[in-house]
Amino acid sequence: MKAHHGLGQNQASLVLNAAFPPTMGWSRPEDLAAKLWSDPQSAQVFAVVKTIITAMPDVIVGQRKSYTAFSRQFQFAAARPRKGGGLVLGLATEPETTRNPAVRGRESWSERLKSCVEITSGDQIDQALRNMLQQAWDQS
Repeated sequence: MKAHHGLGQNQASLVLNAAFPPTMGWSRPEDLAAKLWSDPQSAQVFAVVKTIITAMPDVIVGQRKSYTAFSRQFQFAAARPRKGGGLVLGLATEPETTRNPAVRGRESWSERLKSCVEITSGDQIDQALRNMLQQAWDQS
């Protein structure tokens, strides 16, 4: 666009968005969620995790393009699909690797989330993980 039309990146983005409007936007979070959780195995695990988290009082579910956030006063957990099925659950608590070896340190997708757990099946959500979720919720 710059070489042929003399447009910078921001101007080119405006032209492209006008010419080819996005099919999904922030105003339709259910569409973003459906696209994000389109893998059947990931969707199944996400449904279990979401049910557990939203059973806690005052939880707000916020849909982003690449993950689903859970907050109360501030974000305490987030889930994003995992390649090959399942999901990565980020928590705003320090990793408890001695009790759960699947827990690892933070990833780049959120500064607030200090530990992550890969979950490939709803059966992996044991009491230790539920305790970590409760602790993250308590601190939010």
